Amino acid sequence: MRASKLPPPTDSPRDPSPSANLALVMGEQKLKSALMEHQRRRWRSQEQEGALRLQHKEKEVESMKGYSEQQISALKEEICRSYDDQLARVAEMVEHKLNQTMEELKKLLAEEQATRLKAEKISQEVTKRSDTEIKRLKASLGRAQKDAEEFRMRAENKKSCVFL
Repeated sequence: MRASKLPPPTDSPRDPSPSANLALVMGEQKLKSALMEHQRRRWRSQEQEGALRLQHKEKEVESMKGYSEQQISALKEEICRSYDDQLARVAEMVEHKLNQTMEELKKLLAEEQATRLKAEKISQEVTKRSDTEIKRLKASLGRAQKDAEEFRMRAENKKSCVFL
């Protein structure tokens, strides 16, 4: 039986490639989007149920014959309170969702800024190395031109010495 040659397991996390990072981010975004859609549907269904209950109570109150004005008024007040409570829940859900979205956007902005700063730093380092290399090459070219001029002068001197 042959032993398989697998690399030894490592405990250190690997740096995923940029495309792997993008795939992870896209997957997270799809998951968040699906979760948000599920929450919206659930909230919408709860609000529809609440609205139906209110309509049912209103019809009950309107169809009440033989009840005193005071009883009907109390039921109408209860319906108003229920409506106000439902409206407060909707406002609270919207506020929560807005705050959650703002936090996500702030986090995304901070990540983008950090990435931009890192890219700028890398760009500056590359530019500095490039400038250093250009200076080195210019100096080398200057020396080569000087050496070539010296060799040309020596060659001319040797030719003139031979003719004398």
